This record gives sequence, C-alpha cells and structure tokens, in this order.
Amino acid sequence: MLSRAVLALAALALALVVAPPVTAAPPTVSVAGSSLAVANRSPVTLRVTLSAPGSLTVEWGDGTRTEAVAVCADDCPPLAVTHRYPARGSYAVRASLVTGDETATATTTAVVRNNPPRWVTTPTLRFIVGRTPKRLRATDLDGDRVRFAVVRGRLPRGLKLRKDGRLVRTGLVKEGTYHPTIRLTDGHGGATAQRFTIRAIL
Repeated sequence: MLSRAVLALAALALALVVAPPVTAAPPTVSVAGSSLAVANRSPVTLRVTLSAPGSLTVEWGDGTRTEAVAVCADDCPPLAVTHRYPARGSYAVRASLVTGDETATATTTAVVRNNPPRWVTTPTLRFIVGRTPKRLRATDLDGDRVRFAVVRGRLPRGLKLRKDGRLVRTGLVKEGTYHPTIRLTDGHGGATAQRFTIRAIL
C-alpha cells in the first residue's frame, strides 16, 4: 500500500514538472472598417473592439488623442470613441490597448471631406426693370469664399452676375422671364448648381 502511494506521488510530481505553463492569450484590438469618412466639422465615431480590459489610447493623427479605461470581463463590448477634426484632409488613426505588459494596436484612416456650398437665395427672383435686383446669397460650412457663375441659360439683357453674387446693371434691362442655371463653387472641389426663374417686370 505504501509503495503504491509513493508511486502516485512520484507520478504527480513528474506531471507537474513536465506540464507546460499556462499563459494568457495576448490582448487584441480592432477597429470597424479600413477607413472612416466624414464631412468637415462633423464628428467622427471610431468603434473599437477589445479582447480584454485595459487602457485604450486613440491617436487621431492631428496631434490629439483620446484616452479611456476599459473595465469589463473577458468579453468586452465595443467602445465608441468620438472626435471632431479641425480641417479637411486624410488622417492616420491608431488605437492602442495596454493590458499589463502587453500592447495591441490597430490602425485606420479618417477622411474628412469638403462641404459643398449651399444656396440661401430662393430660385425665384422678381425685380422691377428700373431697379437693381438683390444680391444672390449662399453659405459654406467650411468658411470658404463662395463664387457665383452662370453655367447655362442667360440673365436678362443688361444684367451681369459678379463672382461675389452681386447682380449689376450694364445697360437697359429688358423685360421678360429668364431661366439661368447658376453654380456655386468653393475652391476646394465643392459645387452646387441651381436653376433660377428670374422675372424682370415693368
């Protein structure tokens, strides 16, 4: 009986020596999509999936970063991290998860698009022939200078559109109804066209 007990203890000791140590899997981090696209001055949301709790750092590529602590069990829910970029362009985004002595990273690209200009003036204008019509107006969310140009049709004879949206008289304005198409541009690839109905009346 004693010899059997000794043999059992010896076998257990051998198993403890031979058995490989159990190590935890390294942490992983991933982001949704290979790129993020957002209009300028609009917030962008990065969705980060973590395999373990730890310290998360998101470097946005514009010199700023967001830090957060993920407190969860082994199955962590995705985190949504929001940022607003200062200008248009392409930014390299890096998410890093630190758990103990282990670090995992994931990268993506944020593309911040230009906002095209928008019309403020309604597409129907009416003015008396002997008077100068009101200036055309538009807005641009990026703060760009907007340019105006007739790209189709024509204005009433004796009327000219300047690049800043002002309608100036160059001679006797002829009565009638006109349907010019006027395009806005912002100098950064943004453009918006609108067809007008302009009535010059006596």
